[in-house]
Amino acid sequence: MHAHVTAGPDLIGLRLDASPLRPVHWRALGLLGAAHMLDAYDATALAFVLPILITSWELQPVQIGILLAGGYLGQLAGAIMSGMLAERFGRIAVLRATLAILSTFSVACAWSPGFWWLFGLRLVQGVGLGGETPVGASYLNELMPARVRGRMVSFIQWMFAIGTLIGAFLAPILVPGFGWQALFVVGGLPILLAAVLQRALPESARWLAANGRMEEAGRVAAQITGTDVPPTRGHARRTAAALPRPALRSLFTEGRAKSTLGAWCIGFCASLVGYGLIGWMPTFYRTVYHLPMQEALRYGASNGIAALIGGSIGVLLIDRMRRKTYLALGFGGSALAIAVLVWLGPAARPIEAALLSGTALTLLGMPLSGFYVYVPELYPTQLRAFGVGVASAWLRVASIAGPPLVGFMLTLWTVDKVFLLFAVTAAGGSAATLILGRETR
Repeated sequence: MHAHVTAGPDLIGLRLDASPLRPVHWRALGLLGAAHMLDAYDATALAFVLPILITSWELQPVQIGILLAGGYLGQLAGAIMSGMLAERFGRIAVLRATLAILSTFSVACAWSPGFWWLFGLRLVQGVGLGGETPVGASYLNELMPARVRGRMVSFIQWMFAIGTLIGAFLAPILVPGFGWQALFVVGGLPILLAAVLQRALPESARWLAANGRMEEAGRVAAQITGTDVPPTRGHARRTAAALPRPALRSLFTEGRAKSTLGAWCIGFCASLVGYGLIGWMPTFYRTVYHLPMQEALRYGASNGIAALIGGSIGVLLIDRMRRKTYLALGFGGSALAIAVLVWLGPAARPIEAALLSGTALTLLGMPLSGFYVYVPELYPTQLRAFGVGVASAWLRVASIAGPPLVGFMLTLWTVDKVFLLFAVTAAGGSAATLILGRETR
């Protein structure tokens, strides 16, 4: 005998999982894809400004590392804070705030008079940059039907690769005529997305349901799925002030400890290698491989193309393979490509360095894009944004530690030792995935 069915959180989740693709799904994909793209552009713009600032500001390798790390330090704070705030105030409100922050401070960076000003402004901008990605990925994961979720979340990571490509191609066009400041001014565009998100997308129905706002959750679920949702009853709405704050220990209870550690390792390793290559290769082309400025920037663009190809692979393969296999293969292949760079050392020709680093970035695109598909699947709704935010923070830890570490290593050794660090880290990411990861598909 069946009881009268009400629209509880589980039923709403099932309806969303089984929903056909509707306009709201495509609208979310387009808007969040654009947000990710512009986030990536802002995050990597400094890499294409540095070859100019090295000369005009007479920067030393350690200073370069500090500048790169400054933005990532802000991203670390943003990743953790945005996850906590998104659990209390909703996904859309926090997304809008992160976009406003990263846009405003990108434009402010264009007026930096010196090293420490740019460091400070990038630090604050990083709060927005670090917050947008985990909250956006959590929202899309909660919105999309189960059968296409992997592809859709991978698509916005593919758009992230587009963002790095845009920066790589805009640099040789804008910098000669308008100066390095123009790259940061373009980074103010996400403010337009912040203005339209509130009206264009509904709040996450899963988040509303998990927080007792069942009537709203039912309406949103009906809007998304195009079907009626059974009536609600027996659920009390909780205000933001009454919602429990997610605690770090909750990520280690109910059998989640091993998979949480695995997620952190995946994020750390993917970030150290991926952002290490993206951030340092334009400078390596100039200082290690002795290319002229314009040619160094064009070679830097090749790394953007590689990241784009990696994102394309992710969209095509993520729902056709088991998650752990997909992630481990990407890490392992990247480690092999970088190992060849270690073997060639500083004597490598620029074209060899570009091809091998590009191959590594292409394969690393698999764990970089798969991270935001895999990690949200590890946690229930009430922990999802927080869990993804904390895991994403480990990407930022690697991003903070990596640039100064590379700068310090270059004062002692040649570039092949840097590539050795990247190769070992990528291999470690593959091992961590296989040993600690939990299969979610």
